[in-house]
Amino acid sequence: MTCYREFPDYPAAAMPTLPEGWNDVSWHNDVCPCYARASGNVVIWIDYPDPSDREYYNTKRFRVVAYDDPDHVDETDDWAEALAIASAVPAPPPALTLV
Repeated sequence: MTCYREFPDYPAAAMPTLPEGWNDVSWHNDVCPCYARASGNVVIWIDYPDPSDREYYNTKRFRVVAYDDPDHVDETDDWAEALAIASAVPAPPPALTLV
């Protein structure tokens, strides 16, 4: 997975399983690994399990960001809750095709 190449110090046992319909889009210039829904309109940032390893120790482990509303960020320490929050973000409408 990309997260282990980009974040070799991330504890593998703490990384949630990549859900179906999602991509590992982790990049080493970010502060932590992340998964993006295939539609690309929502991302879950997966911070380090130990708060002392995070850029900001007082944040929750998972941050859900919808690109349609980047000012709205949901945070939780529960992976299942993060997935539920992300699932509530509507998929973007299909692209229009001009004929």
